[in-house]
Amino acid sequence: VKDIPNYWDLMIEQSNFTKDKLEEVIISIFQYGDISNLATQNAYGNISNFFYERDNTIELLEKFWNENSDKTKDFINSLNINVKILNPIENSEAFDYIYKNKLYDISIDNIENIAKVVCEDSEVVISDLRDRNYTIIKSTDTLKPLYNYTADKFLNYIEDVFLAITTNINEDEKAILEILNVDEEFLGLEDKKKVIEKQECIYKDISKIDNKELWENVFDKFKIQPTWGNVLNYFVS
Repeated sequence: VKDIPNYWDLMIEQSNFTKDKLEEVIISIFQYGDISNLATQNAYGNISNFFYERDNTIELLEKFWNENSDKTKDFINSLNINVKILNPIENSEAFDYIYKNKLYDISIDNIENIAKVVCEDSEVVISDLRDRNYTIIKSTDTLKPLYNYTADKFLNYIEDVFLAITTNINEDEKAILEILNVDEEFLGLEDKKKVIEKQECIYKDISKIDNKELWENVFDKFKIQPTWGNVLNYFVS
């Protein structure tokens, strides 16, 4: 490995190895090379891509972890390893590390896989996630790292998860207001209008929505309690 800095690139591009055989090769490179060797082998991102694209990345990282946990952490951080598919493996140190360090894609499947591992009564939680996703993420203690991650990837979360789950229509008003009042640097007006249209929430107090440009959408969709206060606020604004 030290003598052939592009050894992994050759394996990827010129060998006819199966994915399982390539897995054996990368395990050997990890065992016998140091982190600087691994970083050199990853000059074109082929090691990082290999881990990102696999559907069993957590299992593979767990093998690394069992070999040398500290070295595995250095490997993940130095090579910027991220996970496309977060396999739901219980009692996995690798899963826990990837989850808590936000090294995975925000997706519907990954969120449900997280719930399978970290939540008691996971079947109930997953069912609730399909009905009021953000509300459950926000209110579940073991999903706190996920909630924090959605703040970092808010647009990604809203477009790829929140709006993409067809049954996700029963979010609590408090959760929806949090979304609607996010700075538009992180979530634009059009996406906020889609949130209003998708959810069945009937808002108690129109003044709780900061951006008055959204008030018309709420009234047009008849999603406001018919009180004099709401009507007055709307027409005076």
